[in-house]
Amino acid sequence: MEKQNKKSGDNLFSEGNTDSLKYKEEYVNKADGYIKLCKDRNVRFLKMRNNEKGYTSYETKLKVSLPTVEGFAKYLGVVRNTLYNWAKSYPKFKIALNKVVSEQKQRLIDCGLSGSYNSTIAKLILSSNHGMKERVDKTSDDEPINNFNDKQIDRIAERIANRRANDGDTPSEEKSD
Repeated sequence: MEKQNKKSGDNLFSEGNTDSLKYKEEYVNKADGYIKLCKDRNVRFLKMRNNEKGYTSYETKLKVSLPTVEGFAKYLGVVRNTLYNWAKSYPKFKIALNKVVSEQKQRLIDCGLSGSYNSTIAKLILSSNHGMKERVDKTSDDEPINNFNDKQIDRIAERIANRRANDGDTPSEEKSD
């Protein structure tokens, strides 16, 4: 087995390589370039071939290239946490990073609704990366909101009867001022 001779600076993500971790203003514009590279495309592949009958069948599938924070980090040659650290220190970079995140969210919504993306996977990513979730009625546990018991209904009916008796049993619309 041949031993590989590596210097600590040879590996982009090694501890000795600090050049790639230095922020550069040009990274702000690179977000747009990264997003442009992340284009979905249709890929045609062989589905079935029958030489005896003389036919070939092809199918087209969508190859998804969704922009991600991890992908943007790889594009810049750094790790994901470096991007988050830069976003804390450089407001313009924070805006650029948010563009990547917003583009991902919008594509997941649009393509998930249209059926271009698997809706289950789109929902999973939207809930875990973008804080979106299905709403659940926590106030009534999906029961009718006006779910009164007999005692409550009797008290309400008694109040209505008392008001009518005090007002001379005239509906409020017919009363004159």
